[in-house]
Amino acid sequence: AEVLLWEILSTKPGAPEGSKGQAATLTFKRASDSWASLSIPVDGIRWKEKSVTQLSFWLKGDGSDNDIEIMLRSVSATGEEQKFGVIQSLSESRWHKVTLPLRLFRSGSHTAEQYAPELYLLQFVKRGSWPSLFLSIDDVSAEAAIGSSPPKGALTPAQRPPTTATESTASVSFDGEPQGTVKTEV
Repeated sequence: AEVLLWEILSTKPGAPEGSKGQAATLTFKRASDSWASLSIPVDGIRWKEKSVTQLSFWLKGDGSDNDIEIMLRSVSATGEEQKFGVIQSLSESRWHKVTLPLRLFRSGSHTAEQYAPELYLLQFVKRGSWPSLFLSIDDVSAEAAIGSSPPKGALTPAQRPPTTATESTASVSFDGEPQGTVKTEV
């Protein structure tokens, strides 16, 4: 029988600086020799077009010594899959902004930044054995770093038509349903 090792709940209020007044609380149930993840589809081609260089979000940990792996997954045209991970501590129990450049997501000597067009999935992952833990996240977005230069052939800001927030960032929002439905605008 399959056992769900995590739950997602809509939480109010969200981060004080958050945009929607609510956040998502992820709870990972105690497990031994297991694997659990919350997965959110992303569009790496669009990220490349928008010069995305970092992920950012508001985070409130459970104040414990636990951590979570934040993973980006890519798949090449030939079907070769790679997993790029960053470990994030859950020790801070107050809302704080986390900004993770794509170059920090590593798989051996490779970075997610190098494989941006092939990225297709963002995951919050636990592997192995762990105690019960939780974290709250708000306003997950994929952004171009301030001062980063656009890729060759990209339009400069003066040449671009006005954009809306959903065109320039990838957002994850959570509706008010108890299960926490995940929607992406990537």
